[in-house]
Amino acid sequence: MKNNTGTGRFASLASFRLHLVTMALVTGSVLLTPPTLSAQDDLHVQYKFNGLADGASPIGNLLADGYSHVLGVANEGGNVCVPSGCGVIFDWAHGFLVPKFTFGSLDGKPNFPTSGLVRDTAGDLYGEMLLKIQTNSTVGAIYKILPSGTGEVVHVFSASEGEPYGGLTIDKNGNLYGVTTGGGCAPGNGCGEIFKIDPRGVTTVLFHFNNPTETGSDPLASLAVDAVGNLYGTTVDGGPDDTGNSDNPGYGVLFQLRPDGTFTPLHYFTGGTDGAAPNSIALDGNGNIYGFALQGGDLSTCALYDAGAFANFGCGVAYEYDTSGSFSVIHSFVGSDGAGPQGIPLVLGDTIYGATQAGGVHGSTEGLDGFGVVFQITANGTETTLHSFAGKDGLSPSTGLIQLPNGDIYGATLYGGHSSNSTHPCKTNGTAGCGVLYKIVLPK
Repeated sequence: MKNNTGTGRFASLASFRLHLVTMALVTGSVLLTPPTLSAQDDLHVQYKFNGLADGASPIGNLLADGYSHVLGVANEGGNVCVPSGCGVIFDWAHGFLVPKFTFGSLDGKPNFPTSGLVRDTAGDLYGEMLLKIQTNSTVGAIYKILPSGTGEVVHVFSASEGEPYGGLTIDKNGNLYGVTTGGGCAPGNGCGEIFKIDPRGVTTVLFHFNNPTETGSDPLASLAVDAVGNLYGTTVDGGPDDTGNSDNPGYGVLFQLRPDGTFTPLHYFTGGTDGAAPNSIALDGNGNIYGFALQGGDLSTCALYDAGAFANFGCGVAYEYDTSGSFSVIHSFVGSDGAGPQGIPLVLGDTIYGATQAGGVHGSTEGLDGFGVVFQITANGTETTLHSFAGKDGLSPSTGLIQLPNGDIYGATLYGGHSSNSTHPCKTNGTAGCGVLYKIVLPK
C-alpha cells in the first residue's frame, strides 16, 4: 500500500493487519427499526475481560442470542495454553460472562481463533482459526462448535489456498462463504480467494484474485450476500494503481461475484477523498451497499489531528454504493471524530452506526492518536460521536456493533478496562486491561 508520495503505508500485510482488526457479521446485513437518538453519551461497560478463563482481546463480530445474550470470540485467554491462552468463545447475559468453549486443541493440534462467529439454524457456531501443525508453522482452518459444546474441524486450508481471514458469512441455506489471503496466485504469496463450504462440508473455490490491477488483491473482510446469492466484498489492495510492488499495490476494490461466477469490480478506490483500504460492508433492504474505508478521505485535516498511523493517509471514510451504480462518500473522518472506521456497518433504517479503532478526544497508544469512538451517521451525512473511549472504559474498538431486541447496541474493545496504574496482565503502553464488552443505550 502506498501514500501520495509513493512511500508504503505499512511495511507489510502482516503489519497492516495489526491496524485492521477485521470483523464480520452473519449475513453482512442488519436491518432493524432506527431509534431516535440524542447526542447524550450513554455508554455502559458490561464486562471487563481479565485475561484468565474468561478470555482477552475480543475480536470479530458479536452475535445476539435470544433477547439478552451476546456471544463472541476472545483471541487470547482461556485456561488451556500457557502463558497467554489460545482464546475462548464467551456467552454474556445479565452482567455475567461464561466461557462457552476454550481453544487449545482441535483435531489434536493447538489452535487459535482469528475472527468472530456465525450460526446456522441448528444452533451450530462456525469460525476461522489457525492450526499449529509444526513448531513454527500454522495453517488456516474452519471450525464448528455444536450446541453441546463439542468442537470439530470442518476444513483445513492448504498452503496454496491461503489462510481464511475477516470472518465467515452464512446464507439462508446454510452455505458458508469467506475469503483467504495468500491464496490464488503463487503458494504462500498469493492474492486471495473466495471460497464456499456447503452444509455437507464440501469446499469450493469460487474465485481467484489473480489479476490485481482488475480484481484487486488481499481480501481481508467478510462478504455480504443478497437474497439471490450475489456476493459482495472488498480488497484492501489492487486496482488500476497497482504497480506490482509493495510500495504501490493500489488502494482497494469493491466487487460483486454472481452465482454464475461473473466477477464485477464496482468501484476502484483511489486513496484520495473516496478512501483507501476498504473493509467490511453491509446491505440494506433495497440492495444499497454501505461500507467503511480504513484510510483516505480528508487527508489535510486528518494530518492536523496527527492521528498516528493515519496522519499522512487520511482517517478513513464511510461510503454508499447504491443500486444505480453510484458511489458516494457519506462522511470523511478527521481524527477528533474517529480514525480508522472498520467492522460491519450497523444499518438501522437510514442511519449507520459503527466504531473506529483510533481517534477521538482521549489518549494515544500503539502509534494511534485517540482510543477510538462509537459514532452514528444519518442519511444526510451528519456524524455524531456517541462515545469517545478513555482507556478505563475501553481502548481500540475491535468488533462490529449489534443490536439486541430491546434496542440496545453492543460492541467490544481490544484493550482497556482498567486504570493506567494497574498491574493488570494486559497492559498496553500504560493503559491496562484485556478489553471490555460495552452497551450503548438508545432513547426509547
